[in-house]
Amino acid sequence: MKIDAFNPQFGSIARTSGMAPFAEQFDSHLTEIISALKDTGFVHFQGAGIDQQEFELLTEKLTVSDAAISPALHGSKARDVFSRKPELGMHAEQYYLPWRPDLIAFHCERPADHNGRTLVCDGIRFLSELSMPTLELFREQPLSYNLRFSRKRWKWTFNVKNGRQLKKLLNAPGVRYRFSLSRALHFNYTVSAIQQTRFQQADAFVNAIVHALDYPGYGLRLANGMPISAEVEKELREIAARTSVAIPWQAGDFAIIDNSRVLHGREAYTDPNRMLRAKHGLINFEVGSPDC
Repeated sequence: MKIDAFNPQFGSIARTSGMAPFAEQFDSHLTEIISALKDTGFVHFQGAGIDQQEFELLTEKLTVSDAAISPALHGSKARDVFSRKPELGMHAEQYYLPWRPDLIAFHCERPADHNGRTLVCDGIRFLSELSMPTLELFREQPLSYNLRFSRKRWKWTFNVKNGRQLKKLLNAPGVRYRFSLSRALHFNYTVSAIQQTRFQQADAFVNAIVHALDYPGYGLRLANGMPISAEVEKELREIAARTSVAIPWQAGDFAIIDNSRVLHGREAYTDPNRMLRAKHGLINFEVGSPDC
C-alpha cells in the first residue's frame, strides 16, 4: 500500500500495491494509516475493491461502534446514506447534539453516473478563511439548535427505552429541554461553531451550520436569539464551495474521516442507483496498532 497526499492542503489517498489482498495490506500499514488520518484529516482508500462485509471488518480495526457506549453510535452499523437528490450542505456529523462520533467512514458500493461525489473540507482552513467580523461573531455568539422529537423519534434517536433514561442522558453541557403533554421532546442545544480538533488541538470551524440552514427543523439561531444573517450565510457557502474537494469514488472504495476536523457534504445527483454507506465510530487505535 502506498499513501500519498490527497491534495497539497489536506487529506491522504491510499492505493494498493503488489498482489497481496487488500485486507492484508491494510493490516500491515495500519500505523501509517492512523498517522495519515491524524495528520491530514481523512484517508481515501482508492481501488480497495471491498464489499460491505469487508468494510465493516476493516473499520472495526479503527473504531468502537457499540451503540451501548454512546448515543452518537446508535445505528452505527453501515447504513445507506441519506439519498434525496439535492446536494447536502457541508457539516460535521451530529454537531447539533452533544454526542458525536469521532470518525465517519464511507463505503462506495456504486458511484453515481454523474456527480454525487462526497465533498470534504478542512475546518482549520475554513476558520482561517472567515472574515474578521464573521470570526468575531462566532467567537462571541454560540449556536442554538432547537429541535422537536416525537416520543417514538426520541426513543430511536437517543437509544433509550423511557423518559427516565432520556432525562439522565440529557443532563449534558449545553442542553435544555422540556416535554409536551404528548411526551414530545423540545430540545435546545447551545454550542460554539468553533471547536478544537482532536489530534492537532487546533481551533477549527466544525459545526452543522450550512446543512442546518437548509432544513428549518434544526431550528438554528444564534444563542442571542437572532438568525444567522443572509450576508453571513452567503460567506459561509462561498467558503465551503471554495475550500471543498471531492472524493472521486470508484466502486469498492472507502474513506475514513476525522469528524473533529473535517466537514463533509455531497454534490447533487440524479442517478437512483448510487449506493454509498456510512458508519460512525469512536476511535480505538489500540486495536491492531499498539504503537498509536
